[in-house]
Amino acid sequence: MSITLGSESFRSQAAARERASEILHQHVLHVPITGADADFAAALLNQHPRALDKRGVGVDHFEVRPSPDGRTRNLWVVRLDGTSDNYSIKECVAGAARRTADVCSTRRPGGGA
Repeated sequence: MSITLGSESFRSQAAARERASEILHQHVLHVPITGADADFAAALLNQHPRALDKRGVGVDHFEVRPSPDGRTRNLWVVRLDGTSDNYSIKECVAGAARRTADVCSTRRPGGGA
């Protein structure tokens, strides 16, 4: 089953997570992500189960920062009011996969709406 995040499609959850991992390792810490990588970070966030809470007052930009425990790199959303929060790539990709499965099941004969 393919997964679509923004304008990008992936054959598997692992492939989508790999794309996110590339962003984590290609960007300088605490510097706003731009271009296609920012679009992908936004598409990921939109699939988070608590996306509205994560976006808060609105999104200013995305950054790569250390995780709260300092052991790994995470994607962070920086809000218009200057506050920020990290978000789980795994949760976002899993959310996208669930939505894809839901859409596919409703398109099948006898699959619902």
